[in-house]
Amino acid sequence: MLRLIEARVQNGFYQGRSIWFDPMQSEGARPDDYPDQPVNRPVSPAMLQVVNGTQYYDRERVQSEYDDGLPLHVSQRIYDLFDSL
Repeated sequence: MLRLIEARVQNGFYQGRSIWFDPMQSEGARPDDYPDQPVNRPVSPAMLQVVNGTQYYDRERVQSEYDDGLPLHVSQRIYDLFDSL
């Protein structure tokens, strides 16, 4: 899945660039977070580019409506599946 996303970024598949994002300023994991670890596959330069978007991103709202990037009803179904095992 990650390779598909990377290929699509490199080929210009994702045209909507309205939300600003800098991978080196991310609140989550950044590409340079583990300098002492060996690199098995370097991050493609296309994935390290800053997206100069202008759209407002309400972090509080997104965190209240999503769980690890998934809509709450989807993540709840996944949790329910794990609980049923």
